[in-house]
Amino acid sequence: MAIVEYDTGSKGFDGFLTFVSILILVLLSGLFSGLTLGLLGLDLSELEIVKGGGSGEERRRAEAVMGIRKDGNRLLCTLLLGNVAVNALLSIFLSGVTSGLIGFCVSTALIVVFGEILPQAICSRHALKIGELALPIVNVIMVVLAPVSVPLKTVLDKLLGDSVGTIHTKTEMIQYVKLQHERGPRRGVVHRSTLHETSHSAQATSTRTSARSCKGPWI
Repeated sequence: MAIVEYDTGSKGFDGFLTFVSILILVLLSGLFSGLTLGLLGLDLSELEIVKGGGSGEERRRAEAVMGIRKDGNRLLCTLLLGNVAVNALLSIFLSGVTSGLIGFCVSTALIVVFGEILPQAICSRHALKIGELALPIVNVIMVVLAPVSVPLKTVLDKLLGDSVGTIHTKTEMIQYVKLQHERGPRRGVVHRSTLHETSHSAQATSTRTSARSCKGPWI
């Protein structure tokens, strides 16, 4: 006897409910897995840049996602707890449909391909868009899993600190602008004069800062 099974009096309808349940669990597994990579891969500094300099649609998405991304440790705990719970429940449902080596192969294929690889590949490329669309679901799940995720989040905050954005040095910013000029952004290419002006400005600022640090604070 399966651990989880439906008993409506109709074997056909029971099989249909089991199939629907497995489909929903696979979708939820993919959602959790994709959002874990997509949302947590969004750097807070990058979100600030998009929020201040992106298109109207990108600004709206960045502002919406930043609300939950700022509490990165809680978001991480929520998504991982949800993913583990869904995958465990999915394995239980599949054990009632197949067993032995076939069950192992089917459950592994479903979880790995449709619950991990495809969702992460898609969310890594469209993190902002998917993150905004999934916000209502994520907010509900964060409330449901709060009794478990909040204590874990508190421990992580104590051990690792809050999530912070990446701060680039002036040299790194110069290299960043050069890469944008060489590769060309999707909505236009950085003009060569802008590249030279940015590099010259950053280098001049870096030189003045170095001079002050060498000569002392009285300058």
